[in-house]
Amino acid sequence: MSATKKNNPAAFQIRTVLVPVDGSPNSQRAAEAAISLARDYKAEIVFLNVIPTPRFSYGAAAVLGTPTMGLDKYYEYAESEGEKLVEGMIQLAKISEVNASGEVVKSSESTVQSIIDQARDRKANLIVIGTRGLSSFKKMLIGSVSSGVITYAQCPVLVVR
Repeated sequence: MSATKKNNPAAFQIRTVLVPVDGSPNSQRAAEAAISLARDYKAEIVFLNVIPTPRFSYGAAAVLGTPTMGLDKYYEYAESEGEKLVEGMIQLAKISEVNASGEVVKSSESTVQSIIDQARDRKANLIVIGTRGLSSFKKMLIGSVSSGVITYAQCPVLVVR
């Protein structure tokens, strides 16, 4: 046993890293940083794509058909794109010889809550997230999702720019 572990049994250990991904450049950089950390610490990565609950207006419903039909199309498309994104991240991790898995989930409450729930359920001891995702608020220093994750996560959070 190393001196660090002997003197401090509660020393931070990385075993499972949760990485929310949405296809944005910041999300890609976060995934790359997580892969590097996971390789160095021999940890597992779980990539997570959260499908946000849509906020349809009457105009969107008119374009997509009935609100229910439009919602079905939205989830079908979002799930397909999310699966492609997560699979691409898993392959990137495997190239670096990192054990990785992934999941696409529908947000039941909020994207932040979905990330927090997945981190808890998977016993993640680190979340690596990009500063901003695909939102339209480009001027924000830190995105609302990453800010919420920092606020409510029960494990350490690494925010990557």
